[in-house]
Amino acid sequence: MEKYLYLIFILLLCDLPRNIVSRVPPSINNGDDNRIIGGYNATIEDFPYQALLMILKGLQVFQCGGSVINSQYILTAAHCVIGAGLIRARVGSTFSNTGGRVYTSFRFGTHPLYNPVTSDYDVAYVRVVPRMSFNGTNVRAVELAPRDSAVAPGTIFTVSGWGATKESGEAVQNLMAVKVPVISSEECMKSYSTITARMVCAGVPQGGEDSCQGDSGGPAVSEDGVQRGITSYGIGCGRPGFPGVYTNGDTEVIVEVVESWYTEEEEESLIKHGVAGRHLCHHQVYKQNSMSWYIIGLDSSDYMSLTKMKVSQLYLFCLYSVFFLLFADVSSKKHERREKKTEAGKIVGGSEVSIKDFPYQARLVIETGEGYFGCGGSIISDTYILTAAHCLTGANKLFVRVGSVNADEGGDLIESTDFKQHPKYNSSVYDFDVGLVRLPSAIAFDNTKRAIRLPVRKTSIPAGTRVTVSGWGATSENGEGSDTLMAVTVPALSNTRCRASYRALTQNMVCAGVPQGGKDSCQGDSGGPAVVRGNLGGVVSFGYGCARPGFPGVYARVASPPIRDWIKQNSGV
Repeated sequence: MEKYLYLIFILLLCDLPRNIVSRVPPSINNGDDNRIIGGYNATIEDFPYQALLMILKGLQVFQCGGSVINSQYILTAAHCVIGAGLIRARVGSTFSNTGGRVYTSFRFGTHPLYNPVTSDYDVAYVRVVPRMSFNGTNVRAVELAPRDSAVAPGTIFTVSGWGATKESGEAVQNLMAVKVPVISSEECMKSYSTITARMVCAGVPQGGEDSCQGDSGGPAVSEDGVQRGITSYGIGCGRPGFPGVYTNGDTEVIVEVVESWYTEEEEESLIKHGVAGRHLCHHQVYKQNSMSWYIIGLDSSDYMSLTKMKVSQLYLFCLYSVFFLLFADVSSKKHERREKKTEAGKIVGGSEVSIKDFPYQARLVIETGEGYFGCGGSIISDTYILTAAHCLTGANKLFVRVGSVNADEGGDLIESTDFKQHPKYNSSVYDFDVGLVRLPSAIAFDNTKRAIRLPVRKTSIPAGTRVTVSGWGATSENGEGSDTLMAVTVPALSNTRCRASYRALTQNMVCAGVPQGGKDSCQGDSGGPAVVRGNLGGVVSFGYGCARPGFPGVYARVASPPIRDWIKQNSGV
């Protein structure tokens, strides 16, 4: 009898009404980059286009904002939906945890040019079923800006959402809003070096008024009621000199793009194959050679064509996603900020190792005007350490520890103020991400301290080659650094395959990771060694998150001629 009751329960679960209240606690502190600081309480009648998105990623739930742009589509930020398996959208309510109506969506996708490293083209759609009912009072669409209409400095943006009211604070239950003036791109570039034509900045010089965590993806609307921006990112919340950055709604990024995401022909094809409506469980469309492929279920590495997938299989994926959304022990997680210097590499899924097995490993503690942070490095001679260029940005002095398995004790500690980045280092895309540290005294080599061989110029790293990465970085995304040296071995990927995850990949980079995730470098490992057949094949550079399915780690390719030549010219190695 219990078995039949359980079966009935499961079947009912797959057809749950869409107005079920989310089970995420209202104090969830997640989302990605932005939220409301220095604002005021608002009502949904003031912002009837405002949507709250609760986004399932694995077993964790994140909060973002969104804006209703027609009866079936919600506009949000691309970084909100990357890695998502299911989204619940609440519209028509002033409150984040009650009221209005909740819609479930398995159909969402990012702009095809979205770059998770630079946050360029940070826009996505969420398609809900059934269509939203507009009443003109608390649910209606926002007007989008005409294509290529300029946003003049001084334009007042009203930004709204349920994000935190202070940096690292808790999300709020009552809708809030804040008014901030747009600043010129030239002025904004003084704070952010990677501003593009698809971005617009808004804020006050003294800080104190801004969006914050949990507001990502929400609307930035000008005084004429037109949405001209999407909350994207920023350093901190309401900090003086660091305005909020918004995807520019006046460019081709948004205007006329929703229709290109889903054509009538695609919709008819989906219905023809019996997978329309709430049973459609894909979360991103990847188009190549005029063929649409769909990322299915909770594993973003599982690509298959709809024409090859049974409806029963798709139904089970949907059931699995809904089950975990409602009953998993979810916890919040804040995305690492793009401008953080420790955003790149760290060891996840590895094991503790001995310094005698990795005697070339160095630990760098970098002093900047804003404090200290850790990176990795490799001994390449008795007086030179190779590390990542982004580790050296803003550095005043470095403390280099060699010959110890421990991050903070043992071995030899050497202070240096003599270091340089590759002259072609590009902080926007992490190209040429290598740097050199010159030590004032020579390292006395022994079985815990010795140099690693560098590869011959133009040496290739074929796909499938084993790459061993080591360091003291975090052992989980947004986790704490390790006190003991750790290492993990992952296979190299071809650049062609890696570009499916990172469009800005160059010939000076190499990727390594496993499709299912779970093994990677993480925060604090940046600059550390990636060893191939006993040679230093790469330098830990960057990645989206840590060990996420479908997002391998990216490493500066040491054998790339412009990198290898620079190392030799400046170190003699």
